[in-house]
Amino acid sequence: MQSETIFRVDDSHVDRLNHLNHVESARLIELGRSEWLRKCGLYRETDVTVRDSIQQYGSVVVNLNYNYLEECLVGDDIRIITAPEWLGNKSYRLKHQIVKSNGVIALDGNVTSVIMDLGTREIIAVPHCIAQHF
Repeated sequence: MQSETIFRVDDSHVDRLNHLNHVESARLIELGRSEWLRKCGLYRETDVTVRDSIQQYGSVVVNLNYNYLEECLVGDDIRIITAPEWLGNKSYRLKHQIVKSNGVIALDGNVTSVIMDLGTREIIAVPHCIAQHF
């Protein structure tokens, strides 16, 4: 399963060089990751945005690798694409891309995560709701 999130770069997302700031890029990748996990069923609709939501599991980033390939400028419409890449017993890796409206890949990379039981604070095996998409 793949998820896509559409986003428009505005003045608040750029740095002094007038291109998408690396921190904003990471935030956008996190939005894509959260949307993918919501589609898997790990989070309920409100869990992604409401901190007080009751949920049993949380996804914890343990490694991230990004390659910045092309500038994204103010006004650019971009797609954040998230797809499964690798599954282990207690960890998984998602592939991410930021793609410009002309089809050029501006960023690619991956994020490795684990699942934490929020009651016990223990890392657990990747739940079926996620594993079935690999």
